[in-house]
Amino acid sequence: STSCSLPPAGPTSSLVIAMPCTYKTETYNEVLRWLDNTPIKYAANPKLKTSKSFVRYAKYAKAKTVGEALRFGTLYLDLLFDHEHGHLKATGQPKRKQLVSPDSSEWDDSWNATDKILSKMHAKWITWSKTFEVADRLGVDRRNLTSNKMGGISVEMHTQRMEAQVMAKLIMEEADSKGLLITDADVLHVLKLWAFKENTTRQNVM
Repeated sequence: STSCSLPPAGPTSSLVIAMPCTYKTETYNEVLRWLDNTPIKYAANPKLKTSKSFVRYAKYAKAKTVGEALRFGTLYLDLLFDHEHGHLKATGQPKRKQLVSPDSSEWDDSWNATDKILSKMHAKWITWSKTFEVADRLGVDRRNLTSNKMGGISVEMHTQRMEAQVMAKLIMEEADSKGLLITDADVLHVLKLWAFKENTTRQNVM
């Protein structure tokens, strides 16, 4: 199943970006192989005629290639949504043999705007997938992995810190129920789980 809502404008956008729409793996496997000049075809406008979405779809549905669609106003989430719901399909070659690289360090002068947009999409998909897996493992709402996150740390670091907090809570509950003292080994175990951000500004601090 899939669920989707586009990111709203404003300060909450970063939260929604980290907690994305979910799409089928086969949808990503198709869209992430598209190129700027991959030929596409849109279906008749499926949106409610009185909605803003109807007007926006009408503009980008005129596109004949992926690059044109993006230049006409479609968003990367639109590509996923429209393809998965049968509103958009690629009608032929060229396509990549493999998914576009998610590594922005590989970008060079040969990469066009479409390549970079799809590369970023791939990187987000990887991050989202890891976030979902960790949330399921911890048994927490996925939004907890991005809410109350300190600035300057990644979702992955925040996740590691949450795991450390869960372990600390388990250790303290066990110690309390059995009348035990917290040992150095207990503290060390939690600290090994905690993600420390590298200090790059204060040279006299480790």
